[in-house]
Amino acid sequence: MPDHLQSFQLDFLTPDLFQKIVKKAISQGIQLPAAHGHYINFHMGDMILVIRTAYDREKELDYITGFDSHAKGGCVWDCRIREIKEKEDITEKTLIVERAGELLPLPLINGDILPSCEPGDHVKAQVALYPRRIGFYEKEEAAKQTENLKRIHPEKEEDVDLWGKAVGFRRGETSYMGGTLTRFLVALIETEQGQVEAVFPDALVKEDQEEMLKPGVYIHAVGELAANPAILDLEKGYPKEGDRQ
Repeated sequence: MPDHLQSFQLDFLTPDLFQKIVKKAISQGIQLPAAHGHYINFHMGDMILVIRTAYDREKELDYITGFDSHAKGGCVWDCRIREIKEKEDITEKTLIVERAGELLPLPLINGDILPSCEPGDHVKAQVALYPRRIGFYEKEEAAKQTENLKRIHPEKEEDVDLWGKAVGFRRGETSYMGGTLTRFLVALIETEQGQVEAVFPDALVKEDQEEMLKPGVYIHAVGELAANPAILDLEKGYPKEGDRQ
């Protein structure tokens, strides 16, 4: 199942229900041609479910290699690639990108659509953060805990440690078959690396911090960034369909 279901409060899905959603996605989703196969993007309200596929030349078929999920949003980063982290699955990509002097891990959704993905290249992608931990502070309290109130640092493995100032909060929704499945929180955060939207369930907010969900508070979050490059000129996928590797 997608890595970020918990952020969208979709971790209650049973295997049977998830399989039904996947079947619906395959029949009604948007196919994006990629270098080694296709991605199927299925819009579920404010979330996109992405089915990764690779092309089997012998059978002349696409086969499913995995699933991702990603929030729709408006935070677009222009990143310079410093390194590509190798994955066993050719439809998965994680980049190390340079942003305001920091080298950050950036797993890609729909990453195999990029016509070029080499160190030194630039990639534009819509970015979101999926926290495992999140806290909210007034400026004075935040300043006691960190020297830089608007900075994203790399953490262990593919996690990042973020401090930033809240621009605003909103409710997002996942939907299926015309109805709402879940609601989740989205915080728009200002950092030195750019604005980023953090997507998280209500359960991550401590009871004594519920009144802190307002513009101007400072946010500390630890979690995983992810980015979708299927925007602008690449909205329809890999630009050379049929030129699979």
